[in-house]
Amino acid sequence: MGCDMEAQDKATGQSDSGASEGRAEARARVRALLFDRLDQAGMVRPRRQSAGDHDAMRARLCERLAYLDPVNLQTLAELIVQNAVD
Repeated sequence: MGCDMEAQDKATGQSDSGASEGRAEARARVRALLFDRLDQAGMVRPRRQSAGDHDAMRARLCERLAYLDPVNLQTLAELIVQNAVD
């Protein structure tokens, strides 16, 4: 569920605290505005996917979507909820 990518920050050379803190804040924003909204809407992980794989997928998405601003994250969450299959 988390977006903790400290190991990736180290691997990509983002070891200074400013860059790491900025990325951590961006990942937390993705978690709060996207994944919390999807969880609130009742979206659950697919049965065929293990909890560990699901958490890893969310962490990757947090990293990749961290560049989006809050309005875009909220819009993305709403589009996913509106287009979700029951």
